[in-house]
Amino acid sequence: GAPPWIEALTAVGMEAWVGIPLRRGQRLTGVLHLTSPGLDLERADEQALFEEIRDEISLALTRFEIDQQHAAQQDHLALLAAALENSRDAVLITDLDGHIVMVNRAFSEQTGYSAAEAVGRSPRLLRSGGYPEALFNDMMNSLAHVGYWQGEVMSQSKNGMPLPHFMSIGSVPDAEGKVAHYVCVMTDLTQVKQAEERLDALTYL
Repeated sequence: GAPPWIEALTAVGMEAWVGIPLRRGQRLTGVLHLTSPGLDLERADEQALFEEIRDEISLALTRFEIDQQHAAQQDHLALLAAALENSRDAVLITDLDGHIVMVNRAFSEQTGYSAAEAVGRSPRLLRSGGYPEALFNDMMNSLAHVGYWQGEVMSQSKNGMPLPHFMSIGSVPDAEGKVAHYVCVMTDLTQVKQAEERLDALTYL
């Protein structure tokens, strides 16, 4: 027999019904059932009305899904930004031309360069006498061939103080898989080096 909901509708005179498919993008997500005492699906105006209802509701559902995805992406980006900003390691991001596009708080605290002072400049602003040109060439060759470089470097703060760092640089692809940016994470080794110096001093006592 017919489903109970059809029997209930028929009992109150709703003898005709039509199911309108609803989609989110290309996915069928439901069916809207409309009932009436009578429907003439041969009439072009009624067909056009049902198609308009289908298209308008499907468009609204698709926009709603896109808005949800966008909100989720924004929340994810906000979480990443908070993690980056609160990292104890100094982080800088450059474009493919080697210009700094972003630094975190730890970078400014360790180097003395504010974000406004660093953005747009080259990471070479941290180069000291112990940061030879050959090291940059080694970095770029490694990034070009394996997409990654790491090692100890002796940087220099804004006020000229030496900054020993363990530096890790990795490439970041865009949506198409092409390298779009480089991320550099610098772990401050100042305390480690000071401890090593104290141990060395004790060795010769």
